[in-house]
Amino acid sequence: MAERTKAPSRGKKEVKLTCRHIWKVYGQNPEQFFQAGSGDVADPHAHAQHVRDNGHIVAAADVSFDVHLGEIFVIMGSTFTVAEQDSKNIDDPFNRELQ
Repeated sequence: MAERTKAPSRGKKEVKLTCRHIWKVYGQNPEQFFQAGSGDVADPHAHAQHVRDNGHIVAAADVSFDVHLGEIFVIMGSTFTVAEQDSKNIDDPFNRELQ
């Protein structure tokens, strides 16, 4: 896999949620494009094109971010794949990887 950099630090505010390699794909069975629920792909641009070529809409491709203490961040929509998601004391109703 290609090495990726971490999201930029925001001073000394504590990171409460880290999300890496998020994809938001609209269409029938978008999970088919991701192995074992992982959005970490070798070539995100080529992968997004492959998803589009198969009739799906890529709304977000390989997005990574940190949410710091006091911040609010929303991803709207009905489905998305979270490949790696680290957090403290957050329950995930979709049973994704939360720590």
